[in-house]
This record gives sequence, structure tokens and C-alpha cells, in this order.
Amino acid sequence: MDKFVKEKIFIIVVSIPFLCYVVLHFSHALPSSLITDTITAKAKVFQDFSPQGFGFYSKPPTEKGITFESEHLQLPTAIPENFIGLSRFGRAQAIELGKIYEEIPKDYWLSCETEKECTLLENKLKPYVVKKNDEIHHLVEGEYLIKSQEPISWYFRDYKETTSFEREIAKVVVE
Repeated sequence: MDKFVKEKIFIIVVSIPFLCYVVLHFSHALPSSLITDTITAKAKVFQDFSPQGFGFYSKPPTEKGITFESEHLQLPTAIPENFIGLSRFGRAQAIELGKIYEEIPKDYWLSCETEKECTLLENKLKPYVVKKNDEIHHLVEGEYLIKSQEPISWYFRDYKETTSFEREIAKVVVE
């Protein structure tokens, strides 16, 4: 075989698996249909070994920031307890707390505008009690603090004091 034919064969051998990987990896972004559902089911293996996604590019900048605090959490995921990011236990805890966050009634939330005020309110919070079940099994029994805060505009220096913010806090107890 001449050199030109060998190069074409090499390009084909390399590009076909790469194109299959790209199609299967990004198939979850397609609208749902019978064909895409079949592809997505087969693509799960590829997605398990791929990067976590592009949340940085697709997350709206005006979305509330949510933080969780507890001695029981294994966050961030890059700590040694999570095998420097290989264990997904910490991520599972955050997902479960996110589910709990969605169901907390309004009367369990208290608002504050400074760190000092928020710290004082933490002791006055009425805890929202959650029982462990099939959907909540990575969270250790104990107390969790959830903080939800509107992002401060990048243009804040002309309209708002830098020491104030709008934050809501709630306490969750997992039993």
C-alpha cells in the first residue's frame, strides 16, 4: 500500500470511534424522542466516564447561590475523604440536600442582610425535620444549615453597600 492509502485508513480508524463517542456523549442534550431515548440509554456508559458537564457555561448568572454547612458533609469533593474527587459520595449528599431544599416550606426560612445577623439567626431557626428514606441515604443523621442568596450584581459598588446582601437561611435535621 502506498503512503496516501495508509493515511486515509488511519484517519478513518481514528475518526469513527471519536465521532461515535461525541454523538453518544452529547445525545442527552437532544430533545426526547424514541430514537434519542435509545441512543441515550446506550450512551450512559460513555457519560459515566466523561466530564461532569458544562454547568459553568449553562448556569444563569442570576440564579440563587445555595450553600450547605454541616460537620457531616464531605464537601468539597476534592478532599482526601472523597479520594480527591473520585468518590461521588459528597456530590450525592449535595444532591439530596438540594431535594430537601426544594421542599422546605416558607415559614422555615429566615432572612438576614449581614454575616453577624445571619450568625445570630442560626440559633433561632426552627429546624425542618426530614426522615431518611430511599431518596435520602447519603446524608448522615444530624443538623444541616442551608443558605440561599441572590447574587450581588457586578455593578454593586454604585447601588449597594458591599457589607450587605439578601440571604435566607434554614436549618434541616435529618433523622
